Amino acid sequence: MATRLKKELEFLTRALRRDEATLLAEALEQGIHGMFVHHVRDRYMRGKLSRREAVKLVGVQALENADRAWRAVEADVEWGLTGE
Repeated sequence: MATRLKKELEFLTRALRRDEATLLAEALEQGIHGMFVHHVRDRYMRGKLSRREAVKLVGVQALENADRAWRAVEADVEWGLTGE
């Protein structure tokens, strides 16, 4: 894994013409933000966080995407159970 990450980082430093420290800082920020959004959506979908609070934390678009995905899963399950 370390070799893969090193190769990817080297590629990005060349392609973007940025130093490693800056890229690592950006990667950390993006990764933490992604984990945060995922966690908030998960808690919202399990009923552990109100929609209002979740919207405050991640915005309405992130929740609309989660709601849309959930409706798609429900439709697939319904189709699988009834064939309709």
